[in-house]
Amino acid sequence: MAGFGRTVAAALAKARDDEVARRLLPRVSTPVERPFHVKLFGLLGIVESDVLTVERSPTNLSYTNHLEVSAAMGGVGGAAAALLPCPWTYHELGASLRRPEHPIYDVWFDSYASGLLETSTREWRYFVDEFARRGGPQVRDTMRSAFMTSIRFEHNFWTMAYEMEPWPVNAEGFKQDAGQ
Repeated sequence: MAGFGRTVAAALAKARDDEVARRLLPRVSTPVERPFHVKLFGLLGIVESDVLTVERSPTNLSYTNHLEVSAAMGGVGGAAAALLPCPWTYHELGASLRRPEHPIYDVWFDSYASGLLETSTREWRYFVDEFARRGGPQVRDTMRSAFMTSIRFEHNFWTMAYEMEPWPVNAEGFKQDAGQ
C-alpha cells in the first residue's frame, strides 16, 4: 500500500502542468483502499500494526520497487502505466469473478464489485492515454514495458498470496526448509 502511495507522490512531484497535478492530487490524498483493508483486518481478527510487522515477500518487494522505479525513471506516464494494472485488475475481478460463500469474501466482493476502484481506474487510464498521446515512441515503449511488468506482477502477487511465498534464504542467510 505504501509503495503505491509513494509512486503516486513521485508522479505528482514530476507533473509539469497544473491540470495533471490537479488530477493527480486526489490519487495521493485519498487512500481509497485503506479503510477497506482496516475493515478486512477486523474480520480477520488482526490490527494494522500486526500487518506492518510482517516481512514483505520477494514478489511484494519486487513489485513495489518496480512501481517506484517506474515513477523515478518514467515520470508521470511511466508511473501511471505501472500503477494502472493494480486498480484495473481488482476492479475487473470484482465485477466478474464468481462469488464464493464466505463472510470475508462477501466483504471483498461487495467492495470491488460495487466500484470501489472505478474512479481510480478511470483516472489512471486517463493518465496512461494522455502521456502516451503526448510522448513519442520511446515514451510509449517505456510505458508499455512498465504496464506489462505490472501485469505480470499482478499475476505473481495472487500466486504469492495463495502459495504464501517465503524468501528462499532466511534472514540469517540459511536456505529455508520446504516445510517452513
